[in-house]
Amino acid sequence: VQQKPGTRFNAYDALLGLRKLEGESLASLMARADKAMQDICALRPRDFTIDSLDNDLTSMALIRALPSEYNNFVSSLLLLDSLDLSKLQSAFQNEETQHFARSVDSSPSLAMAAGTTSTPSQGVRCSFCDWEGHTEASCNFKENAAKVQKAKTADRRKERRGGKKKAQNAQEASKDVEASANVAEYAGKASVALSASARSSWLSSLAAANWNTDTGATSHMMPH
Repeated sequence: VQQKPGTRFNAYDALLGLRKLEGESLASLMARADKAMQDICALRPRDFTIDSLDNDLTSMALIRALPSEYNNFVSSLLLLDSLDLSKLQSAFQNEETQHFARSVDSSPSLAMAAGTTSTPSQGVRCSFCDWEGHTEASCNFKENAAKVQKAKTADRRKERRGGKKKAQNAQEASKDVEASANVAEYAGKASVALSASARSSWLSSLAAANWNTDTGATSHMMPH
């Protein structure tokens, strides 16, 4: 059995990736875990120690943390005959340096591509603000103008709702005044409804004694 770090890391991954299968008994799961551990032990060199295990676990954690864009780098690491933590850290630093250099080298081509794609927009003129370099659909002036107009429309709607409320209140107050005037008019008419002869006859009756006249008023109070 090859005792390379990559083979051992794959065995670690198989052990830590164990999952209970649907319908599988716990006894079967434990048996699979024991088998995975036996494979790991078989891949260890004779001088393997607890420190070596710590080294393996740390190295494995670093390798597993890399995204898919580092797959080629990971493959090259797992093919090495020996891989201790210090060697892995040096490999990480070298990969970081090369990755940065590749990104710097690609920057001019990206800038050229960006300049090429932006050239057509130089001949575009906005039909809203008449500025060049953008269309009406992406015009910031139009967007801001629309926001201002929406705010004004909202304020006008509030004012209209407030005016309708005031008119309604005024109409209700007018109805109350009209009703009060009708009552007063009815009371005044009631006080002069009797003829002179009927009033004289009524004043001499017993019922008149139970009425009190208003001093200078046009209506009488009801009897108690």
